[in-house]
Amino acid sequence: MMSEKQRAAENRDMADKKQMQEMALLSGADKYGIYQLKDDPELSRLRFKGTWSLKQAGILKENAEAVAVKPENYDLVYVGDLSELKAKTAGLYTQEDTLHALFEEFNIYQPGDYTGHPLSVGDIVVLREEGKNSAHYVDTTGYTEMPHFIRMLQNRKKKEQETDRARSEGRQMRKESLREKLAERKDLAADAGKNHPAKKQERSL
Repeated sequence: MMSEKQRAAENRDMADKKQMQEMALLSGADKYGIYQLKDDPELSRLRFKGTWSLKQAGILKENAEAVAVKPENYDLVYVGDLSELKAKTAGLYTQEDTLHALFEEFNIYQPGDYTGHPLSVGDIVVLREEGKNSAHYVDTTGYTEMPHFIRMLQNRKKKEQETDRARSEGRQMRKESLREKLAERKDLAADAGKNHPAKKQERSL
């Protein structure tokens, strides 16, 4: 049976892995990512709901700024390369073509390492194409772009990078402080050694 310490370490590793995947998704080569709602009873009101239903419930405002459709309520369940998708799918000339191909891919031809449920209403597809990121809500008919979702993701990425940088700088400062303390102790030990009775006797001889 896994201990609390082991479980905590495993959760940290998983969180770090997802953070790295998300950073890779939002920068670099063309990719796509699939986000699905977390397994949380409090999020059941969002599950498999189209944007019209969300607006009727007051969850999604008319200006597309969501109250609850935000990254912290979703898990990144898969990241893939768009080049691979385009290589096996003919005719991906527009973003709409790409989104429809992804819907088919993750309903009929799911990759072997995919662990999420079939792409469904309420899921979010993030695309990284030609250096630009966009988020698309799987709706009852097609997709609805969610600009606020991608802004939140990018802000989270920026904060995580700043936190990582601060941690790295803190570790470096601690290392330098430790080196200084060790050097200081070494100097003190050397000075103490000079005054040792044996050393004094050697000098007197």
